[in-house]
Amino acid sequence: MLVLKKKTEDFCITYEQDDVNIKFWVVPLTEGKIRRISQRSWEFKGEDSASPNIGKFTDDKLDALINKWEGIVDENGKSVPCTKANKIKFYENYPDIIDDFLLPEVDKLMEKNKEKKGNSEKN
Repeated sequence: MLVLKKKTEDFCITYEQDDVNIKFWVVPLTEGKIRRISQRSWEFKGEDSASPNIGKFTDDKLDALINKWEGIVDENGKSVPCTKANKIKFYENYPDIIDDFLLPEVDKLMEKNKEKKGNSEKN
């Protein structure tokens, strides 16, 4: 029998600045997941030549990290679906929100989870 594991819990992180209010639901990535994403991002150019495609790695990492969002709208005020293509467009338009806000917040979450896990294992 195969048992499907429950999807990893996602966490809501809110970005607020001026009149902008965006909620991101994120799934912290394990080292194994990051490693698998990294392995898929290599481009092979013949038998002995390979190089990392950093853009693909970033795109795939964003897609795996962000589960859903609220507060992102198009020019007409219509909600933008949380698809891989839209995550990439968002990053291209607002890299600072991802690099300087969201990723550090996710890192903090991952550290808290490690601490909780460590404390529960001690007890």
